Amino acid sequence: NVKLYKGGFPARFGGRLSSVLEINMKDGNMKEWKVDGGIGIISGKVTIQGPIKQNRTSILISSRRTWLDLLKKPIISILEDKIDINGDGNYYFYDINTKLNHKFSDKSRLFISFYTGRDDFFGEINDRDSGSWEDGTWSWNSNTSFGLSWENITSSIRWNHILNNKLFSNTTLIYSRYKFDNIITTNNTTISNYLDQNSIELNENSDYLYRSGIEDIGVKIDFDYNHNSKHHFKFGGSYIKHNFYPGYMDFYADYENFQSDTVITFSKNIKPDNSYIYIEDLYNISNRLSTNLGIHTSFFHVNNTTYHSIQPRMSIRYMTTDESSLKFSYVTMQQNIHLLTNSSFGLPNDMWVPATDLVRPQFSEQLVLGFNKAIKNNTYEFTIEFYYKKMKNLITFSEGTNILGTNFSSWEERVEFNGNGLSKGMELFIKKDVGKITGWIGYTLSKSTRQFPNINLGYEYPYKFDRRHDLSIVSSYKVNSKTTINCTWIYGTGNAITMPISQYLLLTGNEFSEYFDYGEKNGFRMQSYHRLDVGCNFTKKTKWGERTWNVSIYNLYNRKNPFFIYLQDELENGVEQTQAKQISLFPILPSIRYNFSF
Repeated sequence: NVKLYKGGFPARFGGRLSSVLEINMKDGNMKEWKVDGGIGIISGKVTIQGPIKQNRTSILISSRRTWLDLLKKPIISILEDKIDINGDGNYYFYDINTKLNHKFSDKSRLFISFYTGRDDFFGEINDRDSGSWEDGTWSWNSNTSFGLSWENITSSIRWNHILNNKLFSNTTLIYSRYKFDNIITTNNTTISNYLDQNSIELNENSDYLYRSGIEDIGVKIDFDYNHNSKHHFKFGGSYIKHNFYPGYMDFYADYENFQSDTVITFSKNIKPDNSYIYIEDLYNISNRLSTNLGIHTSFFHVNNTTYHSIQPRMSIRYMTTDESSLKFSYVTMQQNIHLLTNSSFGLPNDMWVPATDLVRPQFSEQLVLGFNKAIKNNTYEFTIEFYYKKMKNLITFSEGTNILGTNFSSWEERVEFNGNGLSKGMELFIKKDVGKITGWIGYTLSKSTRQFPNINLGYEYPYKFDRRHDLSIVSSYKVNSKTTINCTWIYGTGNAITMPISQYLLLTGNEFSEYFDYGEKNGFRMQSYHRLDVGCNFTKKTKWGERTWNVSIYNLYNRKNPFFIYLQDELENGVEQTQAKQISLFPILPSIRYNFSF
């Protein structure tokens, strides 16, 4: 079960300024064994659940894996003669979920859960050139392999205990780990052939690894108390011991006149303590008016500094009619970790760092006003929401630095403090759940900005993920009880990044050095993202269960959506110029899939 909180966050959630995605796994079937799965050209999955001991202990195991990385090249070789495909990048992911559910009694249960997953994006950039001069010829070949990797592990042990007919508790032990890797390998080969048949070959090789991550271990306890028909209380607390390793670089280079093999750490491991307590009251004032009022109190201790905040939460819902309602919420949130990300061209990099003695936690205030209405006996649902969020104590890289740094200093010496942020917008949502044609349309008009005293001359600028327009159209047509046609189209404004607007040469000693002149911060927009996916399901009941054949096409019109941009020198009319090149993710991908359930 998945639930998204975009605003009006209950007091039990904290530590983040953004939305909350609450995910709860199935408990596992205690009565019989069941298998669900599917296998296709792009991916495969399987879920197995059943009783180890009937009505006492159950287990659930689920796994997925994409193998697009294995099949992309043969698919592209078949299609490349018919359409223009930009198959620069490659990608795969896998994940595994397990859950053990043991029932001690009608009042006591134990759940043990484990999740691990990994996402890999990788590819190659090739550049070749050749020329001649009075005494001979030369050729140059450059091959750069790159890779981004995200890895997560989460495990928990939860004891659910009913204390009496009004009060029950969940006590949970938690361990999690996140790791991010950025790997770049470059090989340059230059061959010079002289007229006297002498030949010189020059090889330059370098390997680079950047790694950062977070490891957490903690405990939390949550209580539910059903006081009466008007008041339902939730309260509890948590303690987490963090271990941040904000980043180190392993660099190896073997050039003609230079060799290096070194490991550089940008910050020592930081191990702060994070805890919170909360209470919230779901209060039904009348048949039409209900509220969720709460307080979330946070404590964050790092080195010799403790940050404390009291965060009030308020959500109000008023039923204007039996089919429509108004919603209003005001929340304050504190986030004790910061995301440092590059907003210029090149590979996307992320570094999560904690609040420290010098860096304060982020803080936000958010207002949301919404209206919801059901139309024609719940055939249609219409929702409109307006939101406004102010943020302070933000950080970002100082001008001229990035995630790797211009020197080998700590990340705290390379960031700007006390930044302000603003996020505001309007969301429209229309959904149809009844009839042969169902689906929904969602549109968001938004603006997200940042402002720092020493960035962009102190002027406000678009945040990296500022997305002015975001549109999704999802439709499903039920031809009959066995056949369904699906169609999805999505559109989003391109990310804002900083790009050079000109380049020039400066004479330094006896050599010319190349310099770039950058425009306004995040003043360049990558191309918009959009694609069309279509598919058809053919379902049939069988003696042993149910099977479904799915035929689909991802990115039907082969849109080359940007993932990142890099700069490359090229010869144009005999003059070397720097060109911006785009790396895209997936081209058009047809797929056939077989799903089963028994």
